[in-house]
Amino acid sequence: MAMGDPTLLNEFRARAPIDDLDLLVVYNGDDFEGPWLRPSDGAKKTGSLTEWEWKRLSEDEATYRATKAREGSNFYVDVSTKRAIRVRDVQRHAT
Repeated sequence: MAMGDPTLLNEFRARAPIDDLDLLVVYNGDDFEGPWLRPSDGAKKTGSLTEWEWKRLSEDEATYRATKAREGSNFYVDVSTKRAIRVRDVQRHAT
């Protein structure tokens, strides 16, 4: 997850997807979107941090509680703490 703005989201969209990177860009402090369609089903990834338990650590870093459905299960989810960073310059962070 990267904190940014609509310009950053569009800069990532203009690039080819990065292998093995599951990226979400928070573009207004609350709403997030993935710059690329999900490879498994072509879906657009969007959502809001309002329901997430996240903690701002600094101006450029936060942690959040993530949930992901367990493969093969309709009822169980895995819960983990993830790190989010603010990306101010796509060129500097691009691989």
